Amino acid sequence: MTLFLSKNLETSDKELLVLAVLNGLYTNKHETLFTSVDEIGYFATGRFLETKKDKTIIQGIKQGIKSLADRKIIEIIDNHKDNYIFTSKGL
Repeated sequence: MTLFLSKNLETSDKELLVLAVLNGLYTNKHETLFTSVDEIGYFATGRFLETKKDKTIIQGIKQGIKSLADRKIIEIIDNHKDNYIFTSKGL
């Protein structure tokens, strides 16, 4: 998998993790990307996350998504609980 991240983009560790996984999941064949915190966690760690044991990782993913959206680096079309639909912006 080849990932392309802008050299001019300053991100936190949490944002970088989320952005790297979203870039890896996104394909330009579709205009949107549907994913979840669980899927991002799986691709980031190579295993399914446990709610209690991996609470810090899960919270970090959620904070990374929120921060990237607040900074308008990525765009969320819709979300329900831990499920998200992103536009191709920033991916």
